[in-house]
Amino acid sequence: MAPEEQAGGREAARRTLIEEYLSVWHRDHPGEGCPVSGFAADLGHEPGQAARATRGNPLSEELLQAARTA
Repeated sequence: MAPEEQAGGREAARRTLIEEYLSVWHRDHPGEGCPVSGFAADLGHEPGQAARATRGNPLSEELLQAARTA
């Protein structure tokens, strides 16, 4: 896949995530959404590397960059 096609796919995926995750339905149905946001705060209290699933993986850098860009 060409880089511009990959970028377009990533942008479409980002838009879909934002539109679905930050939706009225998702807000009003917390028991049916993704549980990660509910557990995320607790991971910081876990010993060791519980919240570092991508440490040392190139994906980690991509995630950090995406968060900074957003």
